Amino acid sequence: MRKITLPLMMLFGACASASSFAATQSDATPERLESFECTGLVNSYNADSRTFVLACQNEHGPDFQTKTVVIDNNTQIDGVQEANLDGATIEVDGVVINNQNIAREIELSND
Repeated sequence: MRKITLPLMMLFGACASASSFAATQSDATPERLESFECTGLVNSYNADSRTFVLACQNEHGPDFQTKTVVIDNNTQIDGVQEANLDGATIEVDGVVINNQNIAREIELSND
């Protein structure tokens, strides 16, 4: 039986660490983002946090629900200025990331 030398043990340890790191990274990557669509009235727009509360009709019934929506640098806004969102009726398409509703497109509703 051969003795394992220190350089060989260090190489084995580095390989084991790299493979477990790679597995951790790929396991934490989300496979699919959840999306949402909502049309409704904007309440409580906050310019500092770039968030607003949207009262919109539930997709599966007559009930209304509220969603806190976040605007980021990837959000496209059409037909209304961000500063004028409070009180506007809008359509929002977005994604849910880390339990936050992130707007991807906001446009003034034609209704």
